[in-house]
Amino acid sequence: GFELANRTALPGATLGLSLLWAADSQPARAYTVFVHLLDAQGAIRGQVDSEPLGGARPTRGWVAGEYLLDPYRVPVSANAPPGAYRIAIGMYDPLTGERLMPVDEHGQPLAERRILLPEPIELVAAGR
Repeated sequence: GFELANRTALPGATLGLSLLWAADSQPARAYTVFVHLLDAQGAIRGQVDSEPLGGARPTRGWVAGEYLLDPYRVPVSANAPPGAYRIAIGMYDPLTGERLMPVDEHGQPLAERRILLPEPIELVAAGR
């Protein structure tokens, strides 16, 4: 799950995003979470990479059945133009860079090695 602090932002601002993770088993590795703010062409206009909870709860310590609320502050590029943006999230192995394959609620792999959040973000020009 996820929760956005707001649906609009200014270039150079930060977006508040909380991710809710549910562990179905204990991972063998400590994965890194990525959060990308994408423009209409798919270019990254804001990014955060971090272990869950700023490194306080590495994935290798998660317990099956556990839920974690994981907050992020995503900086928006100061030169990002106004328009509609999407947020992509996922996890990767920091040693290899390989992204994990997310699955849907039925355990079926998604088409990409990321999840696009359904809620768009609107970047507005200053003074609007």
